[in-house]
Amino acid sequence: MARKPYVRGEYKVMCDICGSVRYASQTSLNWKGERVCTDTCLEPRNPQEMPIKVPVEKRGVPNPRPWKLAEKPSLTDWEKL
Repeated sequence: MARKPYVRGEYKVMCDICGSVRYASQTSLNWKGERVCTDTCLEPRNPQEMPIKVPVEKRGVPNPRPWKLAEKPSLTDWEKL
């Protein structure tokens, strides 16, 4: 790492992954909230951890009606149903 000239407000931080000491402008936060090196330790989040929600097709019976039987069936009349 080459020496950087003095920049007001710049400070050194340690990478949470590899432990190297760098300037804060050379690091960034990853998706877990850790301060990591931008050039070596930064990795994107896996897309499989954020599944795409597919909209559910709302489909129903267009005109639902109950069956009409000529006579009320008893519990033993299975053939009439």
